[in-house]
Amino acid sequence: MKFIKVILMALLSFDVLVLQAQDNDMMQLMQNASKESAKSKSGNDDKATVAVPKDISGVDVTPGDLKDKFYKFNKGKREDRSLADRMFSNPQDTWFSSYCKPVNGFVILNTGEKVTGQMIIHERHNGTYGISYDSTYMFAGGQEHKKVYDPTGKSVIQDVSITLSDGSKKVFSDKIAEYGLLFKPSDWAPVKRSKVPADHFNPGFIRYKDGTVREGLVALATMSYESKGDLRIYKRIFFADNAFANVESFFVPGYKPMSVPHVNEAVQIVAGDSIDYPLVNGGLVDQDSWIKSFLANPRKNDLDPPALGKLYLRNNVTLNGRVFMSRYKKKSYAYLVDQDNDLF
Repeated sequence: MKFIKVILMALLSFDVLVLQAQDNDMMQLMQNASKESAKSKSGNDDKATVAVPKDISGVDVTPGDLKDKFYKFNKGKREDRSLADRMFSNPQDTWFSSYCKPVNGFVILNTGEKVTGQMIIHERHNGTYGISYDSTYMFAGGQEHKKVYDPTGKSVIQDVSITLSDGSKKVFSDKIAEYGLLFKPSDWAPVKRSKVPADHFNPGFIRYKDGTVREGLVALATMSYESKGDLRIYKRIFFADNAFANVESFFVPGYKPMSVPHVNEAVQIVAGDSIDYPLVNGGLVDQDSWIKSFLANPRKNDLDPPALGKLYLRNNVTLNGRVFMSRYKKKSYAYLVDQDNDLF
């Protein structure tokens, strides 16, 4: 009986040793696979994608609704190649590469050079990007259901490639100021069915910060509001030389990219009347509308009634005219309308 028990114990021990050996072989295979994956990501595999996500420096100036219409990305291909990566990586550490279908686009470099052609945007996202769940918030009146996105989700633009007319291809991942879709004025308007002239392309001109003037078609995009949302501040300007030319995008001074000219004045001609948009309060404003609103109801605009006075600018220039002071105690800001009915 003892002899049989010893044999059984020996057999069991042998099985354990065999299993341990198999486990060790499996672990060795996993380690080798992991090393091969790391080797691939280090650059020895020409097809490997950079493991560390890095967003390019450039700004996509394409309007949001045009992005939705023209940017068609594929589903995305998982980047990790080894069995070990797929078995042990967390969703937030698992990356996918996705490319949009070719569209007519451009890239402007930090040097000011502009490259146009067939554009493809390479986007990377991890496994938790776009994942949402319903969250319930309790408050005195009851509860509210809200969709919350996974905070570990990430998406970056890895690079932008342009295929030129001669068939050559250029890939840009840094030193980019702007990139985006090439489109015509007839393709888009800042606000459809709006009666506000700035929301549509109208004849006029723009003036760069250095004084250069360009005549063509002008539209402006609202980026903020003044005085309880009634007065618009435009910080982005769209311009085309004519109805058949591609639209260019500009910002007011102080906004990146710095290598692209900034606009400090725009004018639209509508039904024979000139609408002037000077640089006031960090953006372009509809001068006549602002002045009319200040005069009609200064309190609504958080201003005191106008009084004759002077405005001293930082460049040692003194302006005379009607001054609208902030009605708050600190008097932190003021506007002035001069003798020419210009707003400062």
